[in-house]
Amino acid sequence: MTKKFACFILLVLAVLLCTAALAEDDQAQTVRVGFYPILGFQNVDENGELSGYMYDYYQEIAKYTGWQYEFYTGSFSDCLEKITKGELDLMGGIQKTPEREEQFEFPMYDCAEICVSLYVSSSNDQYIYGDAEHFDGMVVGVLENMAMQQDLLAYCERNGITMKIQTYDREEEMLQALFSGEIEAVCSFSASRYANVRCIAAFAYKDCYIMGARGSGDFIVQLEKALEDIKLYQPNYELELWQRYFSAVPGDTPMLTREELDYIQNAGPITVVYNRDWKPLEYSDPDTGEYCGVSARLFGLLSELTGLTFQYIPADNYMAIYDELSRGDVSIISSTAYDGNWSAEHNLQMTQPFITCPIVMISSVDESTEIQTIAMPQEHYVTRLVRERFPEYTFEEYPTVTACLKAMLDGKADATFINELMAREILLDSHYSAFTVVTLNNVTVDYCVGVDEREKPLLRSVLDKALACVTGEQISEFLIAQTVSYRKTSLLDLFNQNPLQYALLIGGSVLLILALLLVMLIGKMRYAENVSRMLNVDALTGAPSLYCFQSRALRRLSSPRTRDYALLYMNLSRFKDVNSMYGYAVGDEVLRFLSNEIKAALMENEGYTRVYADRFAVVLQYDGSSALQQRFEELNRRFSGFAGENRAFISCIW
Repeated sequence: MTKKFACFILLVLAVLLCTAALAEDDQAQTVRVGFYPILGFQNVDENGELSGYMYDYYQEIAKYTGWQYEFYTGSFSDCLEKITKGELDLMGGIQKTPEREEQFEFPMYDCAEICVSLYVSSSNDQYIYGDAEHFDGMVVGVLENMAMQQDLLAYCERNGITMKIQTYDREEEMLQALFSGEIEAVCSFSASRYANVRCIAAFAYKDCYIMGARGSGDFIVQLEKALEDIKLYQPNYELELWQRYFSAVPGDTPMLTREELDYIQNAGPITVVYNRDWKPLEYSDPDTGEYCGVSARLFGLLSELTGLTFQYIPADNYMAIYDELSRGDVSIISSTAYDGNWSAEHNLQMTQPFITCPIVMISSVDESTEIQTIAMPQEHYVTRLVRERFPEYTFEEYPTVTACLKAMLDGKADATFINELMAREILLDSHYSAFTVVTLNNVTVDYCVGVDEREKPLLRSVLDKALACVTGEQISEFLIAQTVSYRKTSLLDLFNQNPLQYALLIGGSVLLILALLLVMLIGKMRYAENVSRMLNVDALTGAPSLYCFQSRALRRLSSPRTRDYALLYMNLSRFKDVNSMYGYAVGDEVLRFLSNEIKAALMENEGYTRVYADRFAVVLQYDGSSALQQRFEELNRRFSGFAGENRAFISCIW
């Protein structure tokens, strides 16, 4: 009996020890991280709240490692001293040098690519971008102990000049010295985030790493695996982060060289050709013939940024545009697809893209009718893209989009493909009220400015540098201005919408005039209602539109408030498989269900939108990370319940 009791006690102890060991293993590792303020890269606000490129990257790494962080905020030198002493485990945004490799641990993979640059005050017109010989003797500020000091010395050596280097502990102190005149320039990779600075040289592209203390091998192994997974499964993650924190800011000026400035001074008016029937991206005003649209506003801004002058020539379609180009009558195509092969075929130099447009299908048949014939505009990039994506359809080409729509009205075609912005304009016309729009998943076109390859490369270079100063917010403003602009309602539109009143008009007199006035009023009210609905409601799911969501969020966040908010951005994995296996109708039903579930989970003063395709954004009240996690899990449970009832296809999503 004693033996059995002893064995039982030993068994209980063994179980308890194993449970304790497992619990210890399940505990998240705490990692001590040095966090030195660099605007955009590592932000520390007045309340000690952290944000920025590296902060987001650390949180992404934690998803793969399960780490919890203890952040130490101090100057670069402070953080470097602490990690040297082993008081910190990691420190991000570090250039790898032979000396540091001997002293610290580095993973195989970098976390960012930076460009080391020289910046002067915007009010300082003494220096021109790239004019290195005039930088001789300049007094330059650099952060203490950062490797970019060696990059600056190497730049001086390459150009045969010398500079007096003044070191600072913190970036803010260095910028204050610049604006006070204590120094003439600063050497940095993030100073562009500050107002009233101008770049005069960019000379070193460097990989940055998350550096570990000597002996932190276990952390480095986990870090390296997490970085590898991020680069493998989220190849655009670093680019998206960089665009979020280091995209253009209002007030940026192009980094133009002396040669480019001379070109601008001597260049006469530059001829730009545009499509007169491509609203809202570009079009001719029906009354004045004036060049209008998003690209028109963009070229106005490019003219302000560069000093170039443009003259505009309308073309009826893209065939005419490329004819103008081949004859040498124009220098620039206002918008063309950002595609190397397409540009090479049409002898174009490409600038960087300025807008991305989702592609949608406009259909003239109902769900019970199979689509067979597609009408597409001739000599347009979308036509080629759609032909490659959907070889099973029969294609008929027409000169313009309007001609494609007429073919659909005449029963000669079942559908056409067009960018989403243009589709919205089309559906405002009562002639096409019976048409429906089908959103495609992950089918988009980037548009850029096309420059005739016979033009000097300086023209493309100037435009490219100016486009780099155009912010995403400015492009959004151009789009909103075009979307909400007043669209004239013709009598024919009114008559098509109100046949009874039209009949009264034919046979009436005084009563006819009164009826006509009533019809015009009703028509305008209906149009305003339709525009309001299209602007504020997503047609597929009934969710608030992106425009409505942004407006409400900006209004709420800019007004005095007593609480914080968090933004969630979600999309469904492998959603295109649902459309492929079960059809667009089922896919649309899934999106409507998810939209309704998100709406049901919201509380007062919270909001959401369908951005496009299967992507949703949600603004939730932020009462701490734990509460936010519970809210997210609640959303997950709602979606999981739907999965339980529809296992036949929902597995394609999660």
